[in-house]
Amino acid sequence: MNAYDTAVRALAELLLDVEQHPHPRLEAASQALKRHFLALHGRSLEDQDYTLLSDHIRAVQQRRQAAPWTVD
Repeated sequence: MNAYDTAVRALAELLLDVEQHPHPRLEAASQALKRHFLALHGRSLEDQDYTLLSDHIRAVQQRRQAAPWTVD
C-alpha cells in the first residue's frame, strides 16, 4: 500500500467514525476534509459524486464487520 492509499484509507476511517458518532465540530471538520479531497480530484461536494471516497468507506465498513475487534 502506498502513501496515497494509506491517506485515503485513514480519511475513510475518520469519515466513517464521524458518521457513526456525530459531533458538530467533527462533522464540520470532516466536511472540510471531504471537500479538500474531492477538490484535489477535480470534484466538489455539490457534484454529489462520492465514489472516490464511498468505495473506501465501504471497504472500511466491510473490514470492521468482518473483524470488529482487530486493529489495523
